[in-house]
Amino acid sequence: MADETDDATTPLRTDEADEATTPLRQDTEADEQRVPLDTSLTSPSLALSVSSQDEETERLWRTWPGRNRFYLNGRVMLGADVFQLHVSSAMILLPVVLFCWRYEGPSYNTTLYVKVVGFTLGFICLASLWKVALRDPGILPRRSWENRYTDTDEEQYEPLLPEGWRRFHDDETGLPYYFRESDGETAWEIPQWCATCCRPRPPRSKHCAVCDNCVCRFDHHCPWTGTCIGQRNYFCFLAFLAWTCLACLFLDGALLHELYRADREEASTVQQALVDWATAKPLAAGLALYLTFLLVSLIALLGYHLRLVSIGETTNERVKGIWKDKAKPHDRGCCGNYALLLREAVPPSRLPNMRRRVRRGAASTPPEDASDDGGE
Repeated sequence: MADETDDATTPLRTDEADEATTPLRQDTEADEQRVPLDTSLTSPSLALSVSSQDEETERLWRTWPGRNRFYLNGRVMLGADVFQLHVSSAMILLPVVLFCWRYEGPSYNTTLYVKVVGFTLGFICLASLWKVALRDPGILPRRSWENRYTDTDEEQYEPLLPEGWRRFHDDETGLPYYFRESDGETAWEIPQWCATCCRPRPPRSKHCAVCDNCVCRFDHHCPWTGTCIGQRNYFCFLAFLAWTCLACLFLDGALLHELYRADREEASTVQQALVDWATAKPLAAGLALYLTFLLVSLIALLGYHLRLVSIGETTNERVKGIWKDKAKPHDRGCCGNYALLLREAVPPSRLPNMRRRVRRGAASTPPEDASDDGGE
């Protein structure tokens, strides 16, 4: 009887039973693939929330109306001329690398010291260049863009033009012009108003045609830095010019000294000396010529901007003659302008967090009275 009882219980442990259960253990990969389907069936709110967030929202930087370039999912914001920025970086990096590779000093210790100092100056110049390019120059966001992607529940729309102004288009040229109803004045531009950004312009600001943004205290658009030069990055721009001039002066002086030592025979003329230098060390002679040209250009540019600081003007104001024969309320004199430049704190950026998510295509229809004023 004991054997019969054992036989009745053993089928649960036979090979047939094990074979029947092994497929469930071997199909783990298939089970893992079916888990998302089972999870979506058991918790539909979780799956719908993830999919709806991706479909109905997007990063704020994707809605930017200007011509700026964004990288690393909105973490990095550059100007419109990114290619010229890379060219400027190559113009700094390549001469420094060639100098550190081919320079030969009078001794090993001197050669090592000069190479370390030259590489350090080149690195500082490159870092200064990218600091200018990465910093917000003082952009004023467009009013329509701010209203469209505002965080408040009730969006506050403001007129696209100042009160009493209307926009029309010329029949012959097709260009827009503006009409003031109070006195019947017509003008191509509204004073202290940006028709593209639909907002009043602060004093000394301007809309950059390259980057398509309004910039506070606009100086100029620099293609070599790839961005605008304004209130928030002007000091960095001057520091970049100063460091680059210092680096060119040091590298050029070291190369000229190397060429002077290579020319053992005294040349009768300057032309003969240049020929001897180019024959003895062509790479050093080419680098010295390039750095000399770069040094002269940068010294002239730096001197021009230092002159503008002393008289309290920007490049845009100087070229257009805005303050010609006029009193400048912001001018504090030569020493006062330099003191303000050195001690003035960088104002906070007016740009929001460009990585936050907003509703895709979020927009509301403005009131009817605002649409009658015209706009972009």
